[in-house]
Amino acid sequence: MGWNDTVIDPNWRPLHTLLRDAYKRYRRPFAITETSHPGVDRPLWWRMIGRECAAVLSEGLPLWGTCLYPIIDRPDWDHLDQWHQSGLWDADLGQPGPGRLLHLPSAEALREAQAQVAAAVASTVPRKSSQRILG
Repeated sequence: MGWNDTVIDPNWRPLHTLLRDAYKRYRRPFAITETSHPGVDRPLWWRMIGRECAAVLSEGLPLWGTCLYPIIDRPDWDHLDQWHQSGLWDADLGQPGPGRLLHLPSAEALREAQAQVAAAVASTVPRKSSQRILG
C-alpha cells in the first residue's frame, strides 16, 4: 500500500488511528521508532509523520517521542554500494573522510513537523488520564 498514492487504497489507515487503537488495547505509552523514507519523498514523509504525531498528541495520547532513522544516510544492508538517501544528511562519497551534506528539503520538513508537534502540545489541556478521551 502506498502512503502517498493519488488514489488511496481502501485498506489504508492513517498512523494516528493505528496508534489510537493500539493504545485502547494496551493502555501504555508509546514511541515511534526508526521512521524514515528514501529518496525525494522523504520530506513528504516527515511532514506526514509530523501531522500524525500532532493528531495523536491532540487526542491526549501518550506519545513519548519519535526517532528518525537514519539521521545520516547509510548504505543498504545487503548491497553496500547502494545508498538510501533517507537521512537528514546525505553521505558525500566524493569527499575524503566522513563528508555529509544537509538535505535542505528534509531539514525544512523536519522543522515544520516539530512546529506542528509543539503547537499540538501547547494546545492540549493537561488531562489526568487519556482514558477519559478513549473511554
